[in-house]
Amino acid sequence: MIATDISAPMVEVAQRALAASPSVSVRVTDAVSTGLPDGSADAVVMVNLLHIVPDAAAVLAEARRLLRPGGVLTIADATAEGLSVRQMLASIWRYLPRWGLKTHQKGQQNLTQTSLEALVRTAGFESIEGHPLTGQVMNCAFVRAVKPA
Repeated sequence: MIATDISAPMVEVAQRALAASPSVSVRVTDAVSTGLPDGSADAVVMVNLLHIVPDAAAVLAEARRLLRPGGVLTIADATAEGLSVRQMLASIWRYLPRWGLKTHQKGQQNLTQTSLEALVRTAGFESIEGHPLTGQVMNCAFVRAVKPA
């Protein structure tokens, strides 16, 4: 199994957390250009990624390239969709000390369940199944899809 992140500090955290798992390799790499071979993955899992990258379509294209035919893409991405005002304020309060005030950068978006499914469909995946996951502080858009054979 290969885990990737563009952030060296996040990779260091993951390496420490997964030190007892010799079958997991953690690498610094860009989600748009991983350098891994075509069709080398049975599955690609993305967690809280697409809403922060400048080009979600390019990330999905790379995932499609990595997957073997019939390979599975699984995405869970944060969304404010369905949050109450209280939940939104709690989320801001929770993340403000850690991340500070950040402005949206070009391409970043607040994904919804519908928009995530549309992105995945446009990227050429099929058998798309999805549903929102509801949390106490943040909600999540969840999608599972398959690369066509």
